[in-house]
Amino acid sequence: MRYSGIISVLLIFFSVPVAAQDLHFSQFYQSPLTTNPANTGFIPDADYRIGGNYRNQYSSIMQQPYKTMSLFGDAQVFRDRFENGWLGLGAVVLSD
Repeated sequence: MRYSGIISVLLIFFSVPVAAQDLHFSQFYQSPLTTNPANTGFIPDADYRIGGNYRNQYSSIMQQPYKTMSLFGDAQVFRDRFENGWLGLGAVVLSD
């Protein structure tokens, strides 16, 4: 009985249609955490990094242009607790 309930919930969850578009920026190197999340905290000349991106596409030909915004931040933490490294923590907020 328990397994049939779990299977029912999974079937309902996976049967809902979803739609999305790929979020990308022309200057992808300015959005390092969305390009490669494995580089979170890898900042050669600083302890933290904060940034943002904004894209306004087709504003001259559409009344409602595509707008994409992102904020990101990451940092190296626990540098003094690990002998040979650090822990990288980061977050990205996207709006499309």
